[in-house]
Amino acid sequence: MKLARHIVLVSLSLVLAVTLLACSKSNDYVILSPKELKPTVLTLCSREKILYQSAWQPSKEDILRLEKNLISLSDLESDVCCNQGKIVGSPFDYYRQYIGLVIDSQKYIYINASSKEHSKLHKDFGWACDGGKLFWGVFYNPAENKFSHLEFNGYFIK
Repeated sequence: MKLARHIVLVSLSLVLAVTLLACSKSNDYVILSPKELKPTVLTLCSREKILYQSAWQPSKEDILRLEKNLISLSDLESDVCCNQGKIVGSPFDYYRQYIGLVIDSQKYIYINASSKEHSKLHKDFGWACDGGKLFWGVFYNPAENKFSHLEFNGYFIK
């Protein structure tokens, strides 16, 4: 009985690992080092500035949990100012930068995302000033396994 249970658990773990690998390739995202973030304000041009106390390094397990639940972002809506609504397409259609931030003593992983069609993956924290829904950011709370505060870039207006 114990052997059968062990085999089932190992099989389920392998299925989960294969599913995660199929959903997202590590060349679709980069985890930025806390050492790369100097100020305590991330300026995102057309998105709201992010004030944070410190930066931290998310673990592989944190990122795996985030990636496993990334598809749930498709249901999250932004209600911020000028660019409301949902992400266009799948969150997996975007390159993602993951940044561990501490805000009000709570650990978050900030996701800075850009359309694969209109950008490339950067290892330095990068942003575009406009681009609308092709560029977005969102917070992930690893303790609650929850996404919040989706915000899109603005549009260029002549």
